[in-house]
Amino acid sequence: MSSSSIASPCTVTGLTNGTAYTFTVTATNSDKLTSTTSSPSGTVTPQATQTITFTNPGPQTYGAPVTLKATSTSNLTVTFTSATPAICTVTSAGALSPIGVGTCTIDANQTGNGMYAAASQVSQSFAVNPAPLKITATNATQV
Repeated sequence: MSSSSIASPCTVTGLTNGTAYTFTVTATNSDKLTSTTSSPSGTVTPQATQTITFTNPGPQTYGAPVTLKATSTSNLTVTFTSATPAICTVTSAGALSPIGVGTCTIDANQTGNGMYAAASQVSQSFAVNPAPLKITATNATQV
């Protein structure tokens, strides 16, 4: 495969994402005189872009576990981290645990691989509300 350009930078089309390439350069002047070929460049591997779609789970209740849902256009696994660990935490399996009352913020990330570059982080914030108060009366006596 070859590509030519009269300006810098030179863009090479038709490369395959995830495939490593090296490049050499040959200069040709207006008199059609050609230089010797340069040494090969360092290895370059093109990567496709990807995005994350992260569904906001909406308001949650303190103490109730939640399953987070996000996908990447690459179909690679999205990971979650809590930006507010005093309000909510995330297990290594991606389950959300509301552990305090307030606003929980979760970050979704996909680091990429040989075929895909890392996706831009997506964050979702939502309320963690107190659990309903339950009062149970037993052995009531009339006075």
